[in-house]
Amino acid sequence: MTTTDRVSFYRFTYTKDMSAQIITNLGGVICGTTMTHAQVKQVNNTSFEGSFSDVGRLWGGPKDVKVFFVITFDKPFKTMNGWSGKKLLNNITTLKGDSIGVAPQYDVQAGEQVQMKIAISYTSIENARKNLEEECSGWDFNAIKSESKKIWNTWLGKIDVSGGKIDHQIKFYTDLWHVLLGRHKINDVSGDYPDRTNRKGAIPLNDTTFRIKTLPKMADGKVKFNMYNTDAWWLTQWNLNILWGLAWPEVQEDMSLSMLRFAEDGGLLPRGPVGGGDTYIMTSCPVTNLIVGTYMKGLLKKTDPNLAFDIIKANHLPGGVLGSEEEVTFYTKTAIGLIMQELQ
Repeated sequence: MTTTDRVSFYRFTYTKDMSAQIITNLGGVICGTTMTHAQVKQVNNTSFEGSFSDVGRLWGGPKDVKVFFVITFDKPFKTMNGWSGKKLLNNITTLKGDSIGVAPQYDVQAGEQVQMKIAISYTSIENARKNLEEECSGWDFNAIKSESKKIWNTWLGKIDVSGGKIDHQIKFYTDLWHVLLGRHKINDVSGDYPDRTNRKGAIPLNDTTFRIKTLPKMADGKVKFNMYNTDAWWLTQWNLNILWGLAWPEVQEDMSLSMLRFAEDGGLLPRGPVGGGDTYIMTSCPVTNLIVGTYMKGLLKKTDPNLAFDIIKANHLPGGVLGSEEEVTFYTKTAIGLIMQELQ
């Protein structure tokens, strides 16, 4: 397996002559969430497309985040089988349900390879297809693998260490790898992204209206920045914000700009954005530290700092992410009380 930003690329090698099937499971649990309301349609004898709803997030956020996909193979399959619940299905072209999957059928010989690509989008099947065409149009698996390795070597090579044992260096670079994980682009190559900031209902899981927005672009047609999910911002001022500013300043600026965009769309700075909405996990407004730090390092170049200040200020006043006037008053009195205790 290898990958681009929005496309997974698989190469299956068979060791003997056999009847083979390549299974795509569109139901069940994945990373603490559940796939439901899936639908899939065969496009031709080398591809199928569809979507599923991602629900039941442990830490909250939008009740339903839809993921769209396009899946294609480098060789035609004989037929497409599948299942719905415990019922096996043969020679299908469409399927819908909460516990479904599909399995294209192949007759393969020893040593034969079949390649498969999966492109995803949070906005539409059409954009998933555009992501595939833009990022991974060909079938040269080794070229994509080499490019992916080159990218990671470049990113991790921003910090160079020497000395110590090889185990120490492995641990160091593994930790750097972790620094760059946990945050995922949710915009397509076109700049389209999901907006679910208009929350209705109670936290943590809330109903939202799904809208598609488009990021601002530069003169060359590329997006000014990317929109991100993140595993939340509390305490990142002690570690991630510092490291990003030192080695990957473009990441720190992108993160700051995407958080400001969330606030422009829905009024509130997010604490832990997911699928274009927010989990509202933890308290206070920890993303303020990120944005202010980005500005103080001279990295906030693609937006008006005054706009950023206005957004931060509004979110620290009643009605912002800190809550109502009553909640902010309680928060302020509690904070002052703790400070006075420390001073005594």
